[in-house]
Amino acid sequence: MASVVSDLVAFLGDKQLYSDVVNDIKASGIHPEYWQAPDTEGLFHIGASDVIGYPCVEYKDNLQDFGSYDFAEHVVHEPRSFRIGELVGPLSLMSLMLLLRDRHFPTIWPFLIENAG
Repeated sequence: MASVVSDLVAFLGDKQLYSDVVNDIKASGIHPEYWQAPDTEGLFHIGASDVIGYPCVEYKDNLQDFGSYDFAEHVVHEPRSFRIGELVGPLSLMSLMLLLRDRHFPTIWPFLIENAG
C-alpha cells in the first residue's frame, strides 16, 4: 500500500504532498514493496519467475517531475508500455491491477488516463 500511495501522489504532481507522504512513510519505518512485471507472459501470473520484487523501495525525498520516472528506484526500469494495453486497451491493465492486487504499473498511468474514455 505504501508504494501505491507514494506513486499515486507522485503522479498527481503535488510536490509538497509527495514530500510529506514519503517523509511519513520513512519516519514510520514502513518498507514499501513493489513487484515489477516485464512485458511478458509473467505479467499475468502472481508467481512468475521474471517478476522482480523490490522488498524496500527507496523514494527520493523531493519530487521533481513524475514523467522523468526518477523519483524512486522501481520506476527507473519499469516498462513504459505493455503490449496487452496496446492490443485490447486500458481496461485490460486496470483489470490486471485489480485481479492480481500486487501490481500497479505507475509508468502507464498517463496512458490509462488518456485512453480511459
